[in-house]
Amino acid sequence: EYRFRYGTSSGDYDAETVWTGSVETGDGFSEGVTGLEQGRAYYFVAQLRNGSGDSTGAEEQFTTKPEAPSALTAVTAGWDSVDLSWTAGTGADETRVQRSTGAYPAGRNAGVTVYEGAGLSASDTGLDPETTYYYRAWSSAGDGDSWSDAYAQDSAATDPLPLPSVTTLAAGAVEETTATLNGLLDDDAGLTCEYRFEYDSNSGASWLPTG
Repeated sequence: EYRFRYGTSSGDYDAETVWTGSVETGDGFSEGVTGLEQGRAYYFVAQLRNGSGDSTGAEEQFTTKPEAPSALTAVTAGWDSVDLSWTAGTGADETRVQRSTGAYPAGRNAGVTVYEGAGLSASDTGLDPETTYYYRAWSSAGDGDSWSDAYAQDSAATDPLPLPSVTTLAAGAVEETTATLNGLLDDDAGLTCEYRFEYDSNSGASWLPTG
C-alpha cells in the first residue's frame, strides 16, 4: 500500500493521505490533494508499507500557484511615459509586468519587462509619442518557481509630442535688399529645437521659408 505525508515545513508533515492501493516493483502511484494555500511551498514524502513495516522516500518540494494580480491600470503620464498600478494576487511574492505594441504580450516572457518586484506601482518611461502600449501582469511565488496562469491587462496611449512656443521679434539690420530676422524661443517643451523663418512681401501670403 502507499500514502503521502506533506506540510509547509521541511521534515515536518502535518497532513497525510490514507493508505491505499496495491503496487509492485516498477509501479508508479499518485494521489491528489486539495485545500492547499496559494503561493505556498509544500514538502512531501512518499511512503510504502507491507507486512514487514513502513518505508519512506526522500523529500520533494513544490510551490502552489499564486492568484493573478488584479485591477491593473495604465494611465498616460505625458508623451513618453505611462504610470501603472495594480493589486497583488493572493499568495504572490512578486508581480511581473510585460509591455508590447500592436497587441498584448502573448506570455510572461514576451515583450519588454517593465517591472518585476513586490511593489504595487511602476512608471514606464522612455516611450514613443502617440503610441498605444499594451500591458499584462502575472504573479510569481517561491522565487519564481510558480507563476499564475491568469493575468491582468490594460493599455494606454502616450500623448502627442509637445510643440515649442515661439515669439516673432522685429527685424534688425534692415538695408536696401537685406535684413536680419529675429525670434525668441519661449518654451522648448523639454526638447532641443531647430528654427527657421518664413517671409514674403504680402502679409499672410504664401511665405518663402529661409531653410
